[in-house]
Amino acid sequence: MTEKPLPGRPTGRSVVLHTDEVQGFLSGARHAFCDPMKPPPLLSNGFWRWPDYGHALAMAEDGIESDDFQRRAANRCPITQVGETLWVRERHAKQGGAVLFKADYRTLGEVPLVDWKAAGTLPRKNARLFLSVTSISCRRLTALGAADVRSFGFETRAAFDKWWLTSPRTRLFRPPVDWCVWVFMCVPVKQN
Repeated sequence: MTEKPLPGRPTGRSVVLHTDEVQGFLSGARHAFCDPMKPPPLLSNGFWRWPDYGHALAMAEDGIESDDFQRRAANRCPITQVGETLWVRERHAKQGGAVLFKADYRTLGEVPLVDWKAAGTLPRKNARLFLSVTSISCRRLTALGAADVRSFGFETRAAFDKWWLTSPRTRLFRPPVDWCVWVFMCVPVKQN
């Protein structure tokens, strides 16, 4: 796992998070999010290889990930790098000049009947949540342990698995249970 910020990396990329993920970060229950690795790795000669990340990025078939592998994987992550600050895109609506965020409402009964916009349409000037990436790792879903699941804001592995299988991140392509994911550890930061 890479832990040190890499100097000179651009900041300001965005990440689209689902309403329950935003609620987790805002409440302090969530410290990480994960994203499927695309395209999926190919098994070749006993190693998983990612064609788009070069031959230097391979993992043994048994899923044991070395520190060297984690360092190389983190440096090749196409989404962000350690030390970058991501601004979060979330479900929102405009009402009378004010911006409403769906994550501010805990139950369906509280949610106002407004025209909720897709998270990806939130402009940066309206963003309220910024996440500083503190570490990046590449993991197989089956290798995620209890501590990982808690960092995603879930009490049990079963709750995480249920969320993963119905998550907007996986809805379009239905990854297999043993999919590889990027795991991003983050801390919310204030932006001026």
